[in-house]
Amino acid sequence: MARLGRATDRRPARPRPGRVRVPDAARRCPAARRPARPRRPWAPHLRPVRRALVRLFAAPVAGEPEDRGLHRRGHAGAVRASPQRLRLIWAEAEGCRVVDADGREYLDLSGGFGVAALGHRNPQILKAWRAQRVVHALGDLAEAEVTVELRGRLPWPAKLGVTGEDAVEIALRTALIATGKPGILAFEGAYHGTGLLALSATSIDAFRLPFRTWLPGPVYRRRFGEDPGTLPARCGCVIVEPVQARGGAHVPSPDFLRVLRRRCTARGALLIVDAIYAGLGRTGELWPGAEYADLLVVGKALGHGLPISAALFCREELEQVWELGEEDVYTHTHTGNPLACAAALVVLEEVPKLLDRVQEAGERFEGEGWHGKGLLRAREGDAGEALRRGVIVVPAGPGGRLISATPPLTITDAELDEAFSRL
Repeated sequence: MARLGRATDRRPARPRPGRVRVPDAARRCPAARRPARPRRPWAPHLRPVRRALVRLFAAPVAGEPEDRGLHRRGHAGAVRASPQRLRLIWAEAEGCRVVDADGREYLDLSGGFGVAALGHRNPQILKAWRAQRVVHALGDLAEAEVTVELRGRLPWPAKLGVTGEDAVEIALRTALIATGKPGILAFEGAYHGTGLLALSATSIDAFRLPFRTWLPGPVYRRRFGEDPGTLPARCGCVIVEPVQARGGAHVPSPDFLRVLRRRCTARGALLIVDAIYAGLGRTGELWPGAEYADLLVVGKALGHGLPISAALFCREELEQVWELGEEDVYTHTHTGNPLACAAALVVLEEVPKLLDRVQEAGERFEGEGWHGKGLLRAREGDAGEALRRGVIVVPAGPGGRLISATPPLTITDAELDEAFSRL
């Protein structure tokens, strides 16, 4: 057998006549292996598809002057919360005002999905962030001082999360451990997150159906606002929003939560109130539904722009179900982030001062035909058209046929007048 020589012993290959020698590094590039082909025109039957793609990804907002191209970079700035999209790239935000990447100014009735309860770039929030001498600690393994302070300010024991979905997941797992029952009763129109356990309780088919094969259960669905009747034997918890937010700002009857409390007690199930959107002053209460809940989950406005959430054990003994060993079996690297906790302390201090204002501003919305409660409102409309008129709202309800308003709780009457006149 011929002995193979080392690479350094080989002679360099001679280029073949009529061919250009390509360096080895360039051979790995497909473009170097073949000449560039001329672009073929779209077939006539595909030209409508091309025009639709151009309108979707490349066209400027209708009725607006040509911009600098920032809105035409693929999916940049596209909100995929519903079939409607908002072509908007935020560049600056302060109070209730937003300036986009092309210098256009908008009134923000979204509050960044209800997060900016005290207004964008709130001075007290910024001051609290700057004052922090610890930016990141060791989660709940070795907490920062400000995280310990936040726990002391919350009205019940809490297990902290990073996203609202985390808090829902914690609450649902608490019910699984405490009751030993796998069943969840949830409501039509509900949104609780997109993690597998939270997703099983979410009612929106666009999120849930692609993963239905792998979702835990059983999940029992009932109409929101109605007495669910006797709970199934395998039902370990009922999860409910005090006001359905993403579903379209639906407000149940005043005794709805009381009825659910009675049904849960009779079956030995836990009642989980998902106040991630509706809580922390959004509907005029700091802790809506807490008097009936076994667990109350909050998020969004709690961190005022930084991710933090909490599952609050209104029945304090439920905290003990997580004593499962030396290792915490549900945690995250960023649990109890110091900057987020610093913001949460400001929110808990300032939001109670705004509850009367929330009621007043909510009445203004009601007078303009918006249903809902407090500053969680919705009505029929088109979010894209509102954006063209200089107002940011969020698509909501089935198929995005509604527009949702969750503005900063600090919104003034003058700003409301301006928003209503534009819409």
